[in-house]
This record gives sequence, C-alpha cells and structure tokens, in this order.
Amino acid sequence: MENRRFFGKQKWKENKSTCSTPRFFRSRNKKATEPDPEKRIFFQEMQMGEEYSTILLLGSILQKTDRKGNPYVELSLSDGEENAFARKFDCTSESLVNKGIQKNSLVEIQLHVTSYNGGKNYTAVSLQPSTDAKYSLMDFIPKAPIYPEYTFDNLLTIIRNSPTTSLQDRNYKSLAFLTERILIKNKNAFCTSSAAKSIHHNMVGGLLYHTYHMVKNAQKQLEIYPTLDKELLICGAALHDIGKIREMSTPLTGNGEYTDVGRLLGHSVLGILMIEEEARMNCYHGERVKLLEHMIASHHGHTECGAIVAPAIPEANILHALDMMDGKIDMYHKAYKVMAGGTISGKIYGLENNNVYRATEIS
Repeated sequence: MENRRFFGKQKWKENKSTCSTPRFFRSRNKKATEPDPEKRIFFQEMQMGEEYSTILLLGSILQKTDRKGNPYVELSLSDGEENAFARKFDCTSESLVNKGIQKNSLVEIQLHVTSYNGGKNYTAVSLQPSTDAKYSLMDFIPKAPIYPEYTFDNLLTIIRNSPTTSLQDRNYKSLAFLTERILIKNKNAFCTSSAAKSIHHNMVGGLLYHTYHMVKNAQKQLEIYPTLDKELLICGAALHDIGKIREMSTPLTGNGEYTDVGRLLGHSVLGILMIEEEARMNCYHGERVKLLEHMIASHHGHTECGAIVAPAIPEANILHALDMMDGKIDMYHKAYKVMAGGTISGKIYGLENNNVYRATEIS
C-alpha cells in the first residue's frame, strides 16, 4: 500500500526483574527513538519476537478463562487490511470498559508478537482509547473488493436465468424464485456479513464475495457438464452459506462472531430452516425443495468435516468441491500478501497445516 507511515519497531527484550515494559532496540551506530504516536503499522509488517505500538480497530472483546481459572480477554482487531486476534491476560472485559475501551472503536495498543504453530501470535501488553483525530473507523474496516450493489444485482440475474424447465403450468414456483426471495428479504445482512470467523473471506461483505465466486464457478462447471441440473446447482451455490447470516454476527473488523443459535445449530441447519420458512409461504414442488435442502446439508462434503450428510447427487458433490476451492484460494491470497517471492510460509490451519510457497517472479 502506498503512503504508509510506520511506527519504529521495538525489539522485545524480556527482563522482568528490572523493568515492566519492553526496552527499545539500540543499534551500535545511532540511538533508537521513541515510536511516533501519529503513525500506523500493519500486521503484515510485524515480525515475531518484537513489540509494536500502533492504532487498530477493536471489533469485539470476548471474556475467557485459562486452564488455571485466570481471566483473560480475546480482542478482535483490524488494521484495515487484515484481521487478527490478540489476548490480554489477567484482564476482564469489565476492567476495559471501565477504562473507556469499547468494541467497534479505535485503540492505541502495544502488541507483543510471538510464533505459534508457524504463524503469528499476538499478546496485548497495553491498550487505551485512541485520541488521534486523524483516523476514523472507515480507515480500519476490511471490505471485500467488490461493489456490493452491482455484485448483488448480477447474482440475482444469474439466478433468474437458471431455470431450464418450467413448473408454472402446474402452479409451482421455481427454485430460482425461492432463492431470489430469500436473498432479497435478507439483502442487508447477506451483503455485509463475513463468510467465516477467521479462516477465509473474513471481512465485511465476505459472504457476498464468496457466494458470487461460487455461482460464477458453478456456471463454468455447467459448460463442462451440461447434463447437470442448472437451476439446482446455481441456487445451491447461492444459498449454501445463507445460514451464516444467523450463525454469526459481523463486527466492523469482519471477523464473524458466533451467535447462540449459531453455536447450537450451525449454518447448514439454519440455512435449511430458512428454505423451509420460504417454502411454507408459496407453492414449490416438494421434490425440488428436498434436493435444494440436500445441497445445503451436504456442502461440507464429509460428516467429520461438518456436513449433515454426504453428497448423494452430482450437483452436491460439485458444490462441495467449489466451496473447498474458493475458500482455499482465499487463504493462499492472504498468505501471499505477507510473503516475499521465493519464501515458504509457516503452517496454515485452513490448509491442513501445510506450508505455502510463493514463487519468485521471473522478469
């Protein structure tokens, strides 16, 4: 990103017997200076074993307890490009609120960066409300790289053109009609929700972004396999994650937070319930609705991976494959943002704890 202004980074030198705050790294050639409080640093610039002071968006504060019963809080943070979680130990959410620290606000924070499972782990050393008037919340909200209205309208156009056989003569509404009604009824939540808590497409508008990719990929599969049920595959792709608008709430950081009903039922069940709600309001063919619900129930592919059932029809198998592909490609894109050419990443959880290699560009 152009015109970035960074804090000076601080080397973490642990010496609990003589000081409670990190010492600044001093080179042999010149004296290190205090970081400029008017500048920002981004997660991708942070190095393991160091400590940084910067301004970030605090999206949520979650109270937790460690194995010994000690309280700590998990903080959802955003630098405007990436999201991350940080822990502040021996701390309660109430104590932060008493200091004027609230979710969906900017904070001045000190982060200690360590390594965990090959990735970065963040510990909050201190934080306080930001008093810097130069920045607004909009500077720190990660958004999907799409125009929501344009993308939503294009999605509806594809859905409307998906029926290949008409049931109108028998007074049945199409799956395309059902899908369009659900999306329009939930447009605001659908266009602003994250697609996940942290693994893929975890940003404001991430659900729409991921769904649009899925539907466009489904169109390509129909060109290769013309015997597939076009309407079923398109509508299944469009609704496969619709239950996430009830499974999660999306704070400004874009990291989805599970709701109570989300934890109890999961987005596949919630998506099926949304289809059932609409099916009761209009006349749809029972067999077609059953097939669409199977698409939602099986899109995770394997029961051990969260599927209610395994795919039993070809359209459901393709939907699962497309979902896996699009989620993993997003993980590669996020990894590449912080990697130089010719380097290998640490282990990435969403990629089965495998490493990612970024090739050196050949000019």
